[in-house]
Amino acid sequence: MKFRTATYIFLASALILPTEGAEKEMAKLNERDNVCHTADCVKVGIELSRSINRTINPCTDFYDYVCKNWEASNPIPSYVPSYGQLGRVIDQLAVDIKGILDGLSSKEEDQTLEDKIGQAYKSCMQNGSKIEQMSQLINALKKFDIYEWPLEKPTNESNLTHWTNIYRKIRIGADMEFIFTLNVDTYFYNSTARAITLKYPSFVPSQIQIARYKKENDTAAFAYYEFIRKTVSLFSNNISNERVNTIAEGIFNFEVELAKILDFNLEVPGLNISIYDYYNYSYDYYDSQDPTDDAVIESVDVTTKKTRGSRA
Repeated sequence: MKFRTATYIFLASALILPTEGAEKEMAKLNERDNVCHTADCVKVGIELSRSINRTINPCTDFYDYVCKNWEASNPIPSYVPSYGQLGRVIDQLAVDIKGILDGLSSKEEDQTLEDKIGQAYKSCMQNGSKIEQMSQLINALKKFDIYEWPLEKPTNESNLTHWTNIYRKIRIGADMEFIFTLNVDTYFYNSTARAITLKYPSFVPSQIQIARYKKENDTAAFAYYEFIRKTVSLFSNNISNERVNTIAEGIFNFEVELAKILDFNLEVPGLNISIYDYYNYSYDYYDSQDPTDDAVIESVDVTTKKTRGSRA
């Protein structure tokens, strides 16, 4: 594998920048050559050329000849087992997003969605006192009528703080999805039509991990529970550790039960064809099913674990 990688880098470098003076030559691109005229292409060519270690005899150690300089100038970060161009792009994206969030305003009145995101972010990242940071975060939550745990609402409070109303307000006001996602996707039976789809939520950790954490003793799932418990403790005032544990267990167990319901492979819809034929049919087959432009919501019957559709 190493030899093949080294060969690729060597050939690419040789084709793009064959000499030590290639960097200067690239500044004088021959108009007759319709190759590598973009800045990004030139940059990659220079990087490949610099990866060649000409102090090493390629007949003695071809891999080090091609890759030694590359490894030296592209160290693998300590927090990942491997690193490549995708990792660099992801890291750069994180830097770019941080720059955007740092630049968001933090006004208190007439806040837009961006203002609320900026306030929540800065409350977590600023180096102020913990009391000040908590106060800012609590103020952001109050914008959505979140004054305490929604399911712990006293009976004498307004119905506006009922968890369903809070969910609706967050979904509309902050464009955040919990419990389920609602999207407009391509209709399964007709690729030319669109359909409203309800999708089950993603889980942290994965759906399989959280559904089977007891059987497989998954440490990630237990760490997730501990995260929930500490979050409950952080946002709760003057309640016992026993009560904190009860709330955290309720949240975690709800996700576990939901994940168990969804921990199955959906069967092929009732098309009266085999699995092989199903995966090899063209979309013409679905077009013949007389679909309409009506939106279709796919749901799951948890008793039979089969999908069922209803027109909206």
